[in-house]
Amino acid sequence: MKHRVSPVARRVLCLGTLGLLAACAGNRPLEFTKPVALQDALPGHAVFYLVRAPHDGGVVELTLDGQPVARIPSQGYTTIQVREGSHRLTSTVTGSAADGRVDYVLEAKPGERHFHYLVQPSDVKPQGGLFIATGPLSLLMPGYGGTPVPAGARVWQEMNELDAQGMLGISRLVMPAQVTY
Repeated sequence: MKHRVSPVARRVLCLGTLGLLAACAGNRPLEFTKPVALQDALPGHAVFYLVRAPHDGGVVELTLDGQPVARIPSQGYTTIQVREGSHRLTSTVTGSAADGRVDYVLEAKPGERHFHYLVQPSDVKPQGGLFIATGPLSLLMPGYGGTPVPAGARVWQEMNELDAQGMLGISRLVMPAQVTY
């Protein structure tokens, strides 16, 4: 048994496909953020970039071995020069759904460059239901997705330079309280 598609249905399918493709196309060329010029470590020091993960609320107050470093808002970062050895980085988060304190050890070796970011683990609180998609056709469609909710304590994680460039490109520099620690 051979199925035939009517010319009207074929046109609707073709126009719908073209409409979806046109909606995805833009008239601007793809642009990337320009790489951030990175600092070299001072003699006898390692340089650390401490970055806030995107969409993490609140303000993070940083201390290194008890000395104030910086107050970093959401989408901010700071850069510190650290003498050789082990150092305790303390992060105190306020003004978010998951306030708290995080202790982390930085291992500094002269001449090295490190990139770390503070991340808030989260789960997604499911949301369902129906919504109406408007446009040339109005459709009643199932809605899926959810709202991120904190799921545990924040943690510092190391990242590579390429990932760091992406995060630094969308963040604001916060100057540290002093040049070296």
